Amino acid sequence: MVGNRAWGIAYHSYTKDLIRQDFSQDDLPHVTFGNLGVLVGWLRATFPNTPSAWEVHLTEEGINSRPGGIDNEPAQAGWLCNAFRNILGTPGIETFVYSRMKNHPTEEAGGLFLGLTRIDNNAWAFKPAWSTWALANRMDLDPPQLSCGFE
Repeated sequence: MVGNRAWGIAYHSYTKDLIRQDFSQDDLPHVTFGNLGVLVGWLRATFPNTPSAWEVHLTEEGINSRPGGIDNEPAQAGWLCNAFRNILGTPGIETFVYSRMKNHPTEEAGGLFLGLTRIDNNAWAFKPAWSTWALANRMDLDPPQLSCGFE
């Protein structure tokens, strides 16, 4: 249907269960941060003569930090670091756009705390995941400070 136009894929690789934070290579039939390679592999196998189709743009992603229990803010930062490692290790991933920089009140009511910041005493507070997002690729420092797969 696209004719001779170059095209690519925009994908949202949330976890299998949005409330949880974990993902793994065994998440099939879902494509998550844990198994992005299955999507890229499928695109290359299905469209071997369309190189633009091999490009994947992760255009809306998020990892929950629901307060309490297994889902919490420090764990969100750790899972975000794991996501960076998997994204950087998967050929063809061109873009990674995180869902929200701040929690959204409507989503919070449903148990989703995807943001990298939150309201604390009527002021914005940075979650640990914000530091992971902002500081994993500090090429501007001497020496560079790299983590989460950017090494």
